[in-house]
Amino acid sequence: PGGAGPLHRAATTGNAAVVEALVEGGADVEAGSDAGPPLLWAAGSGSPATVAALLAAGASPAATAPGNVSAAFMAAASGAEEVLALLLEAGAPAGLPVEGGATALHAAAEAGSLAAVLQL
Repeated sequence: PGGAGPLHRAATTGNAAVVEALVEGGADVEAGSDAGPPLLWAAGSGSPATVAALLAAGASPAATAPGNVSAAFMAAASGAEEVLALLLEAGAPAGLPVEGGATALHAAAEAGSLAAVLQL
């Protein structure tokens, strides 16, 4: 996706150590891309350590990508229950609909994740 930098790439691989090193080196945790900021990429990867590192560095749990896709939606769609819990604890909006009206609850149900459905 356009605009993706090294932090986005590290976030999508779930490599928390590289994410932390990039943040310590000055990478912007809110850097945009066509697919949203690094937190959304990390949420989709299903890596709790990466999501926690970005949140600790100041990433907004309420950030969205085009189409109003949120980190909570990405985690729910991936069936990443632990990531979803971290995001909700940090204040991520659970009921924010994407374009078309689906919410994280819809995504969790489609992913077949009972634990995520129960969190939402």
